[in-house]
Amino acid sequence: MNFEELMDAVKEEEITLDLDDGQVQLSSSAEGGILAAVYLGEIPEETLSKFCRQMLTANHLFLDTAGATLSLEPGTHDAFLQRWYRGAEEGEETFLNHLAALVQKAEEWKVQLSSSEYEPASEEPRWDGPSADDVLAGNSFFMRV
Repeated sequence: MNFEELMDAVKEEEITLDLDDGQVQLSSSAEGGILAAVYLGEIPEETLSKFCRQMLTANHLFLDTAGATLSLEPGTHDAFLQRWYRGAEEGEETFLNHLAALVQKAEEWKVQLSSSEYEPASEEPRWDGPSADDVLAGNSFFMRV
């Protein structure tokens, strides 16, 4: 299946990509983009509050998520890392680069969530995501000044 076929298939139904490092679930969003999600595992009750705080810290300015978002599935202790893409308009190379970064970061989080001692990769916020111009491109609800 080529890139265009994959983008079209995701519009019709959820697609699971089986990769060497695990699975990535792709689904179409209401805004017309693609949501890629990786299951990280179940967080034990006894460490849930600790990891929730660490996940929130990692989400802040994408400190330790490579532009993705960490979350818990409502009503469960199942952790996910997900990223939204504009879809085919981003192009195949950009999509694949973002997907590779998502999978790599998910693997890091799987290791971190399975260990009893998690420390953020950095105390200083850093931006691993797209530039501000990339984020603003194609988003009509932003105003440039």
